[in-house]
Amino acid sequence: MLLLQAGKRDEATQALERLLLMNPGHCSAWAIRGQIEQEAGRMFMASLCYNVAVQINPELYELWCNRGMVYSDLGADEIAADSYHRSIALKDNPSARINLGNLYASRMKLPEAVAEYRKTLELHEDPQAHASLGRTLIGMGQWEEGFQHYRHRFGAPTYPVRAELPYPLWRGEPLEGKTILLYSEQGFGDEILSLRFCATLRDMGAKVVLAVRLPMYRLAKSLKIADEVVVQFDKPSTPIDYCCALLDVPAHTGMVVPGIPCARGYLRSLREDRLDLPKGFRVGICWRTGDRPLQPETQIVHKQNTIPLDHLAPLARPGVVLVSLQKQHNDHARMKELGIIDPMPGVNDFDDTAWIMDHLDLVISVDTSVAHLAGSLGKQTMVLLRHNVIWPWMQEDGETAWYASARLYRQQQLGLWSDPIARMMADFEALLP
Repeated sequence: MLLLQAGKRDEATQALERLLLMNPGHCSAWAIRGQIEQEAGRMFMASLCYNVAVQINPELYELWCNRGMVYSDLGADEIAADSYHRSIALKDNPSARINLGNLYASRMKLPEAVAEYRKTLELHEDPQAHASLGRTLIGMGQWEEGFQHYRHRFGAPTYPVRAELPYPLWRGEPLEGKTILLYSEQGFGDEILSLRFCATLRDMGAKVVLAVRLPMYRLAKSLKIADEVVVQFDKPSTPIDYCCALLDVPAHTGMVVPGIPCARGYLRSLREDRLDLPKGFRVGICWRTGDRPLQPETQIVHKQNTIPLDHLAPLARPGVVLVSLQKQHNDHARMKELGIIDPMPGVNDFDDTAWIMDHLDLVISVDTSVAHLAGSLGKQTMVLLRHNVIWPWMQEDGETAWYASARLYRQQQLGLWSDPIARMMADFEALLP
């Protein structure tokens, strides 16, 4: 344990191997070895270690919970659920409850997930349980309660800490004649989606100052629903009365699904020069989500959202001009074979990407910031969704309340892209001249 605390993982593993050679029945050694394998992403090896540990001492609820997490990552749902239930039977503990809820949510068993998150909160106050319950209720369309729970996300694992700003937090006070600073705090897709909430507060009589990250700054300056746009967190030119995270605006305004503002678009590129593209039906494509190296826990979702470029190869045909909107990839050779034009090396921020989209007839994207950008521009968009995504798309398939110009194509089964791509291709062919 001291070696692990010192970051000497290899030496810790060697020490555990020596111990287990001397004492193969040492439960804690197997459990720690399982933890090491789990943290390294070697889930099969981790499962073997935890299986031995629970055979040696089946009365430790923590072991069953950890075993459930490993089998959940392996996609063995029944074994994972059984492990969590065994853990809870030994001791009703928040960790097993919240992980069981996560398992249900990942399989779109949303009412069952809600029940587990609520039981977790009965055991103790937990920001992760609040955030997970909030996201699930939002996914079910129950926004009023969902966003109230989601406000507790700050400081929970996988969520950022709340920004320390020298302004009072806004909690729903009257805004007539007041100035409020709105800021983003999660992924760029969430940032693009939530910029529209400036309109909600402007309608309440507020002067809105919007703080965005540098890659969003030029594009955000096109917002007619913000009074001032600054780079996060430069000092605004206007005295600030309140501040609020963009994703907390729905909680304080009682926003519901039919009341989502600006569904027909709210952003535009400020560039006026032209992009030289061949004549034809111009289609922008994005097949990978962005990596988040500071959030390793998102890598599983990253893989689930990403599709092989060859899944979009049927788009290549006479009269269709394919344009890459993909910033990070290793598909240069395949792109050349398919005749895909790649203007992305010259892209420095989201305004540049929006400028490229201005020259397109259609955008086809996986669930990433490119999809939100296209929708926010009012560009005709087709979005390929994994089966279990609930934020922000709720349980939508087809039309979405967020973007009037977008259409969603959701997996019917997690990991199988054949059905949504077939439906997308049918709609695509109907658009061709």
